[in-house]
Amino acid sequence: MVRISAGKSFGFLDDVFIHPSFVTKHKLVDGTHIKGNAKTYNQEKKQVGLENHPSSIIKNTSQ
Repeated sequence: MVRISAGKSFGFLDDVFIHPSFVTKHKLVDGTHIKGNAKTYNQEKKQVGLENHPSSIIKNTSQ
């Protein structure tokens, strides 16, 4: 489940960072269930991230 804190433009799926452009492009909100693969790795932060598109957006539980 995607976690997006109030007032933030980025989120997390477990420990995977979701870039603000990805959140905006796919209209993700806190509580959205998505399935996908981590595609990027930030060496400096030692953090994986999502890019491109999820394999599926399962359901949106927040409205």
